[in-house]
Amino acid sequence: MDTRRLDGRDMKRLVRILRNVPGPTDEQAHYRKFIKQIIQDLPRRLRSPTLTFGSPSNLCYIHKGLNAHLINDIWAWLKHEFEGALGMFLYPLIMHNLLTADQEWKLRQLEPVLQMWQRDFSPDTSRPPGHEPIYAADKWFYQQNQCPACIMARIGSEQDVLFALFAGMVCRYNIKQSTYEDAIRGHAAWSRTSSKRIRFVKYWLRNTHGGDNIVFEAGELGMLMKRLRRHYHSLSGTAAQNTPVTAGYRPGEAYSTPVVVDENQAYEYYLSTLDTPASYQTSGLEFPAPPDPKIGPNPRPSDAEPLSPAEPLGFERLGVSYRRSMPRNMQDGPLSIFRQRSKQKLLYRHPSANPYTPHGAIHISTPQSSTA
Repeated sequence: MDTRRLDGRDMKRLVRILRNVPGPTDEQAHYRKFIKQIIQDLPRRLRSPTLTFGSPSNLCYIHKGLNAHLINDIWAWLKHEFEGALGMFLYPLIMHNLLTADQEWKLRQLEPVLQMWQRDFSPDTSRPPGHEPIYAADKWFYQQNQCPACIMARIGSEQDVLFALFAGMVCRYNIKQSTYEDAIRGHAAWSRTSSKRIRFVKYWLRNTHGGDNIVFEAGELGMLMKRLRRHYHSLSGTAAQNTPVTAGYRPGEAYSTPVVVDENQAYEYYLSTLDTPASYQTSGLEFPAPPDPKIGPNPRPSDAEPLSPAEPLGFERLGVSYRRSMPRNMQDGPLSIFRQRSKQKLLYRHPSANPYTPHGAIHISTPQSSTA
């Protein structure tokens, strides 16, 4: 089972487990007992199958009752979002100062989370160039058992991280306008989107103390960043529409700096590099010789003499006689005997079948005079 097969009720059951991790206090024993009881009450499709031979689980003893394939699938795409997918969309906005200081601080809460599964993590290397690193002390210490459910439960316990995660995914994913309008009206916010991943994070964020209000704020920030990215691309020429220019990159310059190149100049340069005669590389267009009238779409003229008459080629086969007898190897078969008998029946014609001499017709004969 994977994320695509989850419905809304399954997502709500899972996010109830993947949250509210207590600190190193006496509440951990109560937390473990509570989580195990919830896992036992889950539907069979969300729990670990009874026969697990050949499929070792990487879950801890607390979460071993969950479906390992489902948990690993959720953790795979969440890890992908944290390790670079969101950064490719958020860092250009941060580097070009398109966000306010408060918005930037909210989105950068994703940076120190990687410390839970990366031993060589360093806050100095995870920060954007020219910005101060975010130090979280021991809040995101390394997870020793590397249980994906434990890591996700720690992520789900922090509203700030879920806020930045949901806003970044809304910015990165293709969201329909109707979904945003539903979120503004406050009716089933972000529930109509077809992305199961966004819906999962939405339920995750909704279970925090912020509720629907925090979901709306994160979604509004994500849509704002989406519009800022489009505006930035239109100004830089990387995603301009209905304009006669194309964005390209020249060697020797920074990859993040787009260079606007005219399409006509690019096309002329392309023609000059082709290995074609010089007549085709001039600015003027030279038309070739008129086509042969005997070929192509133009019809053949009526006074044209055909080079190969059709009759000598055998199109009119008047002298050919078709075979009327049966092959020798089939003359003694049952099919041939049946055909011969049918032919004999057809050859017999009753005299009444003759329309010219019908059977039973009256013939008038004149008596012959007898001679004495």
